[in-house]
Amino acid sequence: MTTGPVARAVRAAMFAAVCVVTTALGHALMSSDTVPWWALLAAFCGTGAAAWCLAARECGALVVTGAAVVAQLGLHSLFSLAQASTDTGGSVERQWAARLL
Repeated sequence: MTTGPVARAVRAAMFAAVCVVTTALGHALMSSDTVPWWALLAAFCGTGAAAWCLAARECGALVVTGAAVVAQLGLHSLFSLAQASTDTGGSVERQWAARLL
């Protein structure tokens, strides 16, 4: 069963948004550092493009779960590289402590 382009785009955007937000939130909380905005944008575009390809037909729970796990692993790697490539000076707490001292 095929779907129209609007439904396909909405499903792809929702999948990308959920994957990127959950990964970014978890990554930021565990690393005590922010994720650069450009990494979030790249992650959303890349995940959305991959989800667009998967949204062409109806997928079962196994395919959706597998895609989510693969997306989470890829996004975690992207966010780790993005944080390492930017010199933010450490976590937000450390930045505020440096300003107060």
